[in-house]
Amino acid sequence: MTWTELDHHNFWTRQSKILKECNLLSPYNFQKGPREFVLSHTYFLLNEVQKEIPNDELIESAARSMSSITNEEPVSFFYKHIVTYKNDGIVDTPEIRKNIQKFLSKKNYKKHIFNNAERLIIRQLAVGIVMEYTLKQHDFHSADYGMMKIQLEFLINLLETGYPASPLPQIVNIISDSGNRMVSWSILSHEKHIKFALHHTVYIEVKSLDFLENEHELLKQKYAHIHSDSLDTLATALAQEKMMSKSNHLISFTGMALCFFTVLEKELKSIILFRETKANPKKLMWKNIIKYFSREDVMKNSYEKKEEWLNTLSDFNEIRNRVAHGEFIPYEEYNQVKKFTLQSGLLDWISEYKYNHKVI
Repeated sequence: MTWTELDHHNFWTRQSKILKECNLLSPYNFQKGPREFVLSHTYFLLNEVQKEIPNDELIESAARSMSSITNEEPVSFFYKHIVTYKNDGIVDTPEIRKNIQKFLSKKNYKKHIFNNAERLIIRQLAVGIVMEYTLKQHDFHSADYGMMKIQLEFLINLLETGYPASPLPQIVNIISDSGNRMVSWSILSHEKHIKFALHHTVYIEVKSLDFLENEHELLKQKYAHIHSDSLDTLATALAQEKMMSKSNHLISFTGMALCFFTVLEKELKSIILFRETKANPKKLMWKNIIKYFSREDVMKNSYEKKEEWLNTLSDFNEIRNRVAHGEFIPYEEYNQVKKFTLQSGLLDWISEYKYNHKVI
């Protein structure tokens, strides 16, 4: 079997699984036409991204199919896909042509296709999902399933409602709320004289009414393998800071600084306890944690940053002691701790380490 044949086989294995799932779960008949094909794939994706462990390979593959049907002539792509699916991956060109002619001869065929305005939106949303995986820097990073859910809910709503072919869309504004739930959407269009072209970009912007959940989703995407309690703690601190944007000099940031110290201590301690099963958790205080990582060759893949991380953690000991005693912590000191936690790369290393070593 050549690589080309192998790639083709793997592609149709994934596609067959997606279409079988569409057939079982989706209220839309994907064999009716391009419009239903996209709707059934959107429904499949919406179901998949809400699973406890989504199948990234199937998500990306389904999104690529949605992108492809907008990049090519939609009816032609549709029947290539459907006929090949029915023939277990074998391309039958004469049958494809016959099906295309039969479809286009029907009086009501237009209700089963999407117009150019809808085509641009479908394409932009599908390409966005594909790029989520293409640009993902590391395996231990997570895709933004919450954002996908919101946009997929919007697309189903758009295609079920229908959108006029002209004027062409320019910006899609989506409002979401708790639970990554779409609340409403609106579209800003181009001038009517702008003609359709596939290279036109539609900007999809999502504004969340739930800042805390939005922060949690962004943190989960980047630090997918730290403890869920740590994500909650970080999101809480960032949400509280957002609400205290005025008169920072009058506010004590003790509680918010404590959030960041708590997360760093908990996550570093979890790695020590994973490596040293007989260690006493009560003895793993701040200074002992720093000593352990200074002594042990745990951060060998980040050796250049190790000294900087441990020196900064050691320098923070004085601030941490004042936080522990409830003393006033100004914004400047809190900001130092926050920036180190989120920008130094230490939390990224922790998430990667826990991913690679299956640390619970």
